[in-house]
Amino acid sequence: MDQLLIKGQSVEIQITRKRGLKRLTLRIDMKRGFLKVSAPFLMRKRDILYFIEEKAGWIEKNLSKFQEIQSKKPNRQLISGEMLHLQGQEYSLHVQLSDKKRIKVELGATDI
Repeated sequence: MDQLLIKGQSVEIQITRKRGLKRLTLRIDMKRGFLKVSAPFLMRKRDILYFIEEKAGWIEKNLSKFQEIQSKKPNRQLISGEMLHLQGQEYSLHVQLSDKKRIKVELGATDI
């Protein structure tokens, strides 16, 4: 990923070149807060960067939306014994650490 300074703010940029694309597209990844750019396969990098600079206002506006959403998100940790409400029922949470990279949810009578 590249870094670019847009209106005094450092922005991570992921440039993906695709065959068959005829125009540039910009998207903000709202989960991680970086700029995704899809460009025609043969387009020069300096032309892509020029386009990004032209759209600095749009990028700044949408990144500020991302930062606003992130600031409103509660910083939550899941702790064993915590009570969770799901579909009108209350469940006790039991967290078990594992070396596997997955999450397993089991619904018992009153446990998650």
